[in-house]
Amino acid sequence: MNSYIIEHDKIRRFILAGNSYFTVMNVVTNNKLTFHVIRLKEKSPWFVWATNKKSKYCFLGTIFPHAKGGIYKLGIRNGRFTKDSIINKSFEYLWKKMLSNSLPEKIVFYHDSKCGRCGQRLTDPKSIERGFGPHCFSILTKKWEATQA
Repeated sequence: MNSYIIEHDKIRRFILAGNSYFTVMNVVTNNKLTFHVIRLKEKSPWFVWATNKKSKYCFLGTIFPHAKGGIYKLGIRNGRFTKDSIINKSFEYLWKKMLSNSLPEKIVFYHDSKCGRCGQRLTDPKSIERGFGPHCFSILTKKWEATQA
């Protein structure tokens, strides 16, 4: 697996960058879940996809823009997962913990060396470490700084 750890304080930025693929692992149980979060337009919601038992991506839910980082809702109508499915409950848990900056240390996030914004393969070690290529990182840094002001 050609993947790299995302630090807890940078996870939200990576997930909401626009085209992120990531795997979440509980180091105590060795359980792993893989997600793809994509945003088609600047002010549209994010769509969350998750891998099923056959390792195919299926629609899981939607993250709607909100001042506090986004509100997640399961896509019951078009989704392949139920409200009580382990993958949905896990994503809800991770999302709430991430928004409150209270992710447990046993949870590790990995990205697969693709830019979290444009999805292109990363080759530079610094870009791989941060999860974004230099061009996308400069664009996102300007956006993040504007939202902090």
